[in-house]
Amino acid sequence: MEYPAFTMFADSVDNRLYIGGNFKYAFNSEEDTVIVYEITAWNGNKYVALGEGNSAGNCTVICPPIRGIARFRDEVYADLQDVPSGSGTIYGIARWNGERWDSLQGG
Repeated sequence: MEYPAFTMFADSVDNRLYIGGNFKYAFNSEEDTVIVYEITAWNGNKYVALGEGNSAGNCTVICPPIRGIARFRDEVYADLQDVPSGSGTIYGIARWNGERWDSLQGG
């Protein structure tokens, strides 16, 4: 990543290391750069994007870094800001459904 990570969550259920911070890219190699928008997962071989991440650059000024990632009842949650989702825009806590982030009752 080009900027620091602020939080990591080692998930033994998904066998992934979730990483959040203040970065836009994750570098698997010189030829393989992934746009991740402040949250990514390491699957043991490479970094992968988690949907549109933290806003896909839609924050008014600058998106606050992701500082919290956790698993609760077999689902992964993170603190996101200004993220477009299927149910509107997420402000606050979001749940990862495996394809995109979903809002929790408005965030």
